[in-house]
Amino acid sequence: MPRAFRLSYADDGSRRFIGCNTLELGLYMTDLVLTLKPQLLHNPDLDLRYAIPDILASRSHGNIQGAGFDYEEQEDGAAALLTIFLCVSDLPAALSIISAVLYSETVLENQLAPAAALYLQEGAQLTLLNLGDEKTWTL
Repeated sequence: MPRAFRLSYADDGSRRFIGCNTLELGLYMTDLVLTLKPQLLHNPDLDLRYAIPDILASRSHGNIQGAGFDYEEQEDGAAALLTIFLCVSDLPAALSIISAVLYSETVLENQLAPAAALYLQEGAQLTLLNLGDEKTWTL
């Protein structure tokens, strides 16, 4: 499971949480965390960290925005997870678009769904979202 939050360092050296709500002043945004297991991708190209948020932003007309990426070591010693942070203003619409991209599109020669997990982030808490039979996300 990826880390539940991103940290940055303030001028005094203390660490602080960085989330979508601090990036978009005046507009409530929801944090999502998309992880990809590189060993399950046909072409684990590092450009996925830019391509996926760009595709999602384009398809959603700005509802989904990239908010950075990270690499998370896995406990089993496998290759690090690619972790992509996303901000969304309309969660139901965003989940529909994310589902379509993960399950219907090839991105840099990759079918993403088998390698992907999507989490809803609320503060330091992550909740895995599951894609149901009707391609709708549930907690």
